[in-house]
Amino acid sequence: MGPPPPDAAPDAGSAIRPPWPPWRTWEPLAAVAVLALSQVVLGLLLIPALRRFGPGGAAQRLEVALPILILGSHAATWTAVLALLWWHRLRPRAALALDQAPGRALLGTYGAGLGLYLILLPLLAFFPPPPEQTNLFSEIFRRGGPALAMLLVTAVLLAPALEETLFRGLLLPALRRRWSFWPAAFIVTTIFTGLHLGQTGPYWPALAGIFACGLALAWLRERSGSLWPAIAFHMGFNSTPFLAWLIAQPFGGLPEGPLG
Repeated sequence: MGPPPPDAAPDAGSAIRPPWPPWRTWEPLAAVAVLALSQVVLGLLLIPALRRFGPGGAAQRLEVALPILILGSHAATWTAVLALLWWHRLRPRAALALDQAPGRALLGTYGAGLGLYLILLPLLAFFPPPPEQTNLFSEIFRRGGPALAMLLVTAVLLAPALEETLFRGLLLPALRRRWSFWPAAFIVTTIFTGLHLGQTGPYWPALAGIFACGLALAWLRERSGSLWPAIAFHMGFNSTPFLAWLIAQPFGGLPEGPLG
């Protein structure tokens, strides 16, 4: 299936339609590259520095490294996004389809994201993550404190806003200039999933869940014409482990496994 011409009629029911955004595909891809490369560079700088000068244990070093890595990479990426919009003389709210929020409907979208994660839990239970991945998140959830708070803020607030801006706010509309929805959605979702390889490694159940989430996010952006439903869904999906941890506290906490 080849790409349609740039001004072809959109898919039936689509809310993403001409006039197409002025940015080209390479521009949001460059912003995605800033996010990935800044994380790599900061990680390469932080690991030897913390081993030499940081607190003694791995958990203490993680509490120092996590905020620097997250806030530094997010600041660099938001700078790239705002520079892209400034170059095209665009208002961020209008350019990213953030002008109108659907109000209370976002609660349902948030719940749908949470529900998708719950549907995927049996897959994670039957194919548990490798010990090194389980142990890292188990340690963060067990210790609580600054590392868990930073992980919560990042997963539920910072990451959905930034990733939806990059992938469904900038990249998906750019690809829709040349492609119908499903080819564009698969390309965006494949790149979105690949960005998470640093967190999941080759653990395929997690990658499958992220890919399913990415397709749902693209569909929400396409059909609603707004980025807000995708942000709410993403927040719901990412908040599920934290809600499970909170609910489990009166009963002794989570067992070892995908969430604990």
